[in-house]
Amino acid sequence: RSMYIGDVGQGVVEEVDIGQNGGNYGWNTREGSFIFVNNNTVQVPADPNNPSFVRPIAEYDHSEGAAITGGFVYRGNEIADLTGKYVFGDLNNGRVFYIDANQASGGGQDVIRELRLTEDAGVSVKSLLTLINETPGVSTGRADLRMGQDAVGNLYLLNKRDGIVRQLTVVPEPGLAGLAILMAIPLLARRRMVR
Repeated sequence: RSMYIGDVGQGVVEEVDIGQNGGNYGWNTREGSFIFVNNNTVQVPADPNNPSFVRPIAEYDHSEGAAITGGFVYRGNEIADLTGKYVFGDLNNGRVFYIDANQASGGGQDVIRELRLTEDAGVSVKSLLTLINETPGVSTGRADLRMGQDAVGNLYLLNKRDGIVRQLTVVPEPGLAGLAILMAIPLLARRRMVR
């Protein structure tokens, strides 16, 4: 098994790495697969395959989120199509992403896909931040997304704002039942208050 690392960027790029003993992930000269220039700028390196640095297996810039939060390789029974995918998210906006852990472990980068969230049986797709802000008495500009996993591999979304633990489970989506792509699978949150 591999150790996946959600590495918060210095200013522009968030990345997922595979842990390597003694690996050089580029701090403070690299940000993702780019050269760090300043908190607003990166540039493509002259030698993108420089063996001195461990290259990320996935990365995104701040147009998609602001701070990656690590996650888990899904090994639960609730969402068969998610099995073997590394699920992670963005701490600030609460977006939930995944990559194919097996493909990414083989070298190179994998495409980042987003899971769609709903709490009303697929009627409306919302961000975790929107779901948090719909909780009575809660108003925030930051999701503070965290993830948890139970003993059988099911995944949970947690946050420090509304005290609700949400389990990821499949919800049938009206009109898209025949689609087999993961981006079309919305997830239901089973709600439970944390005390």
